[in-house]
Amino acid sequence: MDRFQTIAADVDAGQFRLLLKGELRQCAVEDPIVFQGVAHIDQNAQGGLALRFVCEAVTGPFDADDGLPEPPQGKAIAEHFHFDLSGINSDARLWTAERILVRLDRPSKDWGPLSKPDGFDVALGQIPKLATQHSTDIDETNRSHVAWIIKGELQSPRQWQPKAWTHEDREGPAWSIDHTKQGNTEIRFHAAADGFEAATRHFFRALSILTAQPLQHVCSATIIDGVERFSITPQRRHHEPKAILWIPPKFADGWDTLLVKWLESNRLADPQKEKSDGRAVQDVIYHYWYRLYKAYAVDIENGAQVVTSSIEGMAKRYFSHVAAALLTEREQEFTATQAALEQLDRKKHARTINILKGKIDNERRNRPDVGLLLDGLCHTKHITEQMVAAWGNLRNDAAHGDHLVKGSDDIQQFERDFFQCFELFKRLCLFAIGYDGPAQDFSVEGWPVLRNTIR
Repeated sequence: MDRFQTIAADVDAGQFRLLLKGELRQCAVEDPIVFQGVAHIDQNAQGGLALRFVCEAVTGPFDADDGLPEPPQGKAIAEHFHFDLSGINSDARLWTAERILVRLDRPSKDWGPLSKPDGFDVALGQIPKLATQHSTDIDETNRSHVAWIIKGELQSPRQWQPKAWTHEDREGPAWSIDHTKQGNTEIRFHAAADGFEAATRHFFRALSILTAQPLQHVCSATIIDGVERFSITPQRRHHEPKAILWIPPKFADGWDTLLVKWLESNRLADPQKEKSDGRAVQDVIYHYWYRLYKAYAVDIENGAQVVTSSIEGMAKRYFSHVAAALLTEREQEFTATQAALEQLDRKKHARTINILKGKIDNERRNRPDVGLLLDGLCHTKHITEQMVAAWGNLRNDAAHGDHLVKGSDDIQQFERDFFQCFELFKRLCLFAIGYDGPAQDFSVEGWPVLRNTIR
């Protein structure tokens, strides 16, 4: 991957430039507008890839006087407003970029009458992703490789030591994380060729959760079946909240174990659920975690609304079986209550009887409810009653749109409840993939590390 190192160094220094001879082709239409010309690609100060395409010729339904139509406001931008770029550089290598929203750079009509010569138009845009590929001598039919460059130095085991953090496995997935001279992080991942794309996605997302930030690579290189593919993805700015690490970096065994368990897990939704969308457990957990990360980045109150609903989603999806014994007990209570209601005088208590019967019927239709599922996990010692109580405190107000923090006196109790819920959510995620290693306990003051997450 020597070529990858060269490209990564240019991107990291903010000096990536590329000159291509090629075309811009309109997306999603049978008779597309196609501009032929020269593409100038320059990395700007924000790390983005700015396109300046000098048009030399055009085919398709393009009216030089009208130019390109602008997408309407208030609607999602349709595919036909985008263009795909393809072009050859000086090394005869093909580079491509998809779905570029372009505009034509023309003098203002206020300058007076225009006589537009051929080749005058210049198309401007921002490239979301630039890619190329070529054959390589590295050809392992049963194994594939990927490398990423991440901006900044990620927290990871042994991050302050000269030696990279590595996990070696000749048969299963293997990885390494090291810091570059430019102050960034290089991540390498190797796994079996079969299912490599899904394994790569799962690994990258697990690393996002471990480092407490949704990782975005600025460069990547993959080697699959003797073909090496490069891509450059401009860095998107986003607000970084204070990191809440599930497992501190000094517990390298925990990081290794979580990644192994995460990659091995093939669990789908609880078989007792009537409907399942078939999503992998890794994708579901990452979805919930990412929503929580973004909400917590705004403020802890928004985070509380998301974490309580995420607990509900995880419990219903993966843990309905834990309440089987409690369901039997509750059914006995329902039956006894209904028998008692039958003994009441309907003339005097008709309204009360109907309300109670309706409640019982509703409970039977919607069982097991989240409260019962969490009670079942309390019985198995996976979570505590304090966590369930905290979830109830926050969830009730959040579900009804009430203020979660009503005054300064509430802040301390609110934070206690929030981190009890955060611990509850984290445990549901870890139990869903079978992780039983060390992890921080956010339900206890000082956030101690439990050597075994399942108590």
